[in-house]
Amino acid sequence: MAGSFGIAVVAGRIIVGYLIDRLWAPLIGFLIFMPAALAIVMLGGGGLSTTALVATILMSGFAAGAEVDLMGYLVSRYFGLRHFGKIYAAIYIGFALGPGLTNPLFGASRDSSGTYELGLMFIAQALVVAAVLFLTLGRYPDSVKADSSQGNG
Repeated sequence: MAGSFGIAVVAGRIIVGYLIDRLWAPLIGFLIFMPAALAIVMLGGGGLSTTALVATILMSGFAAGAEVDLMGYLVSRYFGLRHFGKIYAAIYIGFALGPGLTNPLFGASRDSSGTYELGLMFIAQALVVAAVLFLTLGRYPDSVKADSSQGNG
């Protein structure tokens, strides 16, 4: 199962990189995070066949591979390259702290309830919120396009 997740992560990075160069990246994020949320709900429900379990792992792994690529791409498109490093670093800090802060809560939830279901449902809801928020980003700003085309501006 872990191998399936790893393959999906690599595929997510490659395929999403290709797609976001050609299509509106927030839509790609939405279309990737919604199935991942469904996969997490399915995991929380338990009782999955081996085929369904592999499918949920592939969907969540694909999203895991996509998230960092989407983050960098969206920062460049919406904020430009002039302060890319600072903005990306600030966002990445939140991205990196997320698991560090939520994993102990996830474990505590498991310890108190005897199941992972509550934690998985929270993760699924967070993915749905993130997916919907992608769609609120709107068009890429024209001023950023001009700034980005100048390189080190």
